[in-house]
Amino acid sequence: MRRELPTHPHIDHLKKQAKDLLDAHKRGDGEALARIVASLPAFSGRSHAAAVRAPFALHDAQSTIAREYGFASWNDLRLEVERRASEPVPGEFIRSLAGRPLPAEVTAALAAAWEARYEAPQDLPEELPLIAFRDALLTPGAVAPIAVARSSSLAAVEAAWAASPRVLAVFSQREAAVEDPGLEQLYPVGCVAVVRERVATAPSTFIVVQGLRWASLAGLEPAGAREF
Repeated sequence: MRRELPTHPHIDHLKKQAKDLLDAHKRGDGEALARIVASLPAFSGRSHAAAVRAPFALHDAQSTIAREYGFASWNDLRLEVERRASEPVPGEFIRSLAGRPLPAEVTAALAAAWEARYEAPQDLPEELPLIAFRDALLTPGAVAPIAVARSSSLAAVEAAWAASPRVLAVFSQREAAVEDPGLEQLYPVGCVAVVRERVATAPSTFIVVQGLRWASLAGLEPAGAREF
């Protein structure tokens, strides 16, 4: 299983992935065992029954995660994360995120969010305000600008901005042209994100968000109530 490392990865997210894999091995989860057998040389060729009986420590889980991202060791992966964190945000990357020039204030906010570390909270609410994302998908670890203009999305941003932590749910629309997407017009898997920055520019308000973890869409409640 080959995975693509996010452009702006965070070591805490990768540590969480390793811990989740360790827990899944303890449960005998079939998908997790298949990943371990496919990625970790010491487990190569083992059956799932043999893999679940074999000793599997946190460093083994970290090595599996590193190899899934194309690195020979966890230390190599960690060094790459540190290298990317030390780089200034490239202008080409900013332009590629929006597909068009961004206001200077938004570019500055994006650069600030890119360069500053964010420690994700351990506990997140199960119900969150929701915004629908057109023509794009937010992934855990990614930092992105979103132009917000719809009244429902603006209300969601206001609710998130007033909360602690400032988190909301971002789900992609099936059809970008739909102005008021309901449950059926949204993909069922989205991303919980923290609002790092908020910039008011005419005619839209921009937010800079960072994905934290995947989320499932269980239902929607009317505007004014929490949605997620």
